[in-house]
Amino acid sequence: MTTYSVTFTPSNTAVAVPVGTLLNEAAQEAGLDLNMPCGGQGRCGRCAVLVEQGTVRRRSNLRLSADDVAQGYCLACQTVIEGDARILIPP
Repeated sequence: MTTYSVTFTPSNTAVAVPVGTLLNEAAQEAGLDLNMPCGGQGRCGRCAVLVEQGTVRRRSNLRLSADDVAQGYCLACQTVIEGDARILIPP
């Protein structure tokens, strides 16, 4: 099975996960808590993170503006890892 390295900043916490893992699952595996009041349904937009580098696939951009998406933001609960990545978790 193919695995990829995902590094979360600013904590610089890295985790190896299989292809197809959601970003919120990778964060949980790394011991990081994301704000997800909707339970990962993509309805609230509170788990927005910034893809600083890497390959991901967004399943939904609901709750993000076109500008947010253009800047590289995605919903962690709706974004699949498809390669090594560096992800910023905003304060």
